[in-house]
Amino acid sequence: TCDEPELTAATKLIRSLDPKPGTRYSRQTTDHVIPDVIVRKVKGRWVIATNPAVMPRARLHHATPYLFPRARWGSRAPMARELQEARWLMKNVEQRFTTIQQVAEVIVAHQKTFFDYGEIAMRPLVLRKVAEELNLHESTVSRATGNKYMATPRGVFEFKHFFSRELATDTGGKC
Repeated sequence: TCDEPELTAATKLIRSLDPKPGTRYSRQTTDHVIPDVIVRKVKGRWVIATNPAVMPRARLHHATPYLFPRARWGSRAPMARELQEARWLMKNVEQRFTTIQQVAEVIVAHQKTFFDYGEIAMRPLVLRKVAEELNLHESTVSRATGNKYMATPRGVFEFKHFFSRELATDTGGKC
């Protein structure tokens, strides 16, 4: 037990203490990465799934189509434009995640040895090859891989990790 002045002094001392004394030496913050796709082995096959945590949950209210008959004729055109834009936005978001999924599938198909054996088994892969396989422009693949991450049994990797920076030599070899 203690009296009130002792309690006040102890409280004052505790409040003067630094709860995070290590921050005096380093102000580094930890950036947490949420992977866009998850890769795992199921029955001997590598399976790629879009991470539901990064998927936006945009949807139209179920009553939206029923508002048109009730709307006055003059207010239907703006409503139709807004509905069209909402559907367009949702379609584009879906297309974006489809592209990310397809790019991830091509990466995994080309880098199976990496997933099975590790970094030592990484194979050369360039954006152009992925773009050709998916019949997309190389810039589309570049945007689809920029700041995108893949959770694997070997850790979380940025998509760009799976692309090599190899150069062709004059003699036909690779460097």
